[in-house]
Amino acid sequence: MAKIFLSYSVRDGFDLARRIEGGLVKKGHRISIPVDFKVAGNWRNKSTKGLITADMLVAILTPSALESR
Repeated sequence: MAKIFLSYSVRDGFDLARRIEGGLVKKGHRISIPVDFKVAGNWRNKSTKGLITADMLVAILTPSALESR
């Protein structure tokens, strides 16, 4: 199955991302989800690696995600 990178806003998308992750895992997909990214850490490197190694990107569009740069 596919390796999927989930992109979401931590402000209001975390719970929804976790529910989507659970459903995709049940279907046999592998999920890369940035749950442990910290602003002070190397979140950009982790995001880049997750995107490069993914077969697919799923963007979860919430009000905060739409307002984010």
